[in-house]
Amino acid sequence: MGHLSVREIIARPLRGRYNSVRYRFLTLPSQRTRLVWYRLSGRSWIDFYRDYMDKNVAQLNERPISDTYRNAAKDHLDVLKELGLRPGHRVLDVGCGILRTALYLIPYIGPGNYIGTEISPERVARGRKLLLDPSGISPQAYKTVIINSNELHELTGTQLFDYIWANSVFTHMPFSDVRALLRAAKSLLKEEGQFVFTYTAGEHVAQTKIKDFSYPEAIFRKECEAAGFKYEVLTQFKHLTDFGHPRTRLVRLVKVEPV
Repeated sequence: MGHLSVREIIARPLRGRYNSVRYRFLTLPSQRTRLVWYRLSGRSWIDFYRDYMDKNVAQLNERPISDTYRNAAKDHLDVLKELGLRPGHRVLDVGCGILRTALYLIPYIGPGNYIGTEISPERVARGRKLLLDPSGISPQAYKTVIINSNELHELTGTQLFDYIWANSVFTHMPFSDVRALLRAAKSLLKEEGQFVFTYTAGEHVAQTKIKDFSYPEAIFRKECEAAGFKYEVLTQFKHLTDFGHPRTRLVRLVKVEPV
């Protein structure tokens, strides 16, 4: 390893755990101030994060979706198939984003069996283009729902689901929203259904970058069990791209029968 430059010697401790000095001392404080303003004005984390995501999509629209990011979603289908997903099953994709998982799920489970929820209309709009061109998946083959809270009131009256999928959703969610989503998922899941998701494990409850949250596994497990689920970490999928990070937990929840 070569010698570090004077600039790097100075910058490294200033960056800390962040990507840049600018992010740590300019961007992050600005984002935190904006979040406080949202809270003081009676708006929620979802309101803040929706605006954050929509702004990012506007920037990303200038670039194509990478093949690596898009193709990694095939692993999502492979995981669910190994856990028992079959054609005709109903799937709720929480935080469906640009619909990259839908790209593989819809042709497998069939038209009318996929619903994706998302907070960012801009991400869904980009995803619809991804499904239609070049994949040819018609908007009539699936449904998307823009949500305003993690209690998922927008899905009231919906037919129950065999599987609920939430990749990289709890990763960007404060604990009060985690609790709300777990309970909403239980009410939307068939008795024999499965809720499969990821989150980031850490030694402490922490919000690092403005949108990144981590939770001790004991606390997350306890909250899942309090919501009426049996908690299981799926370590057999660590070799797959989206689940390989040492702190990423891929979890399956199934309903616990009342005693």
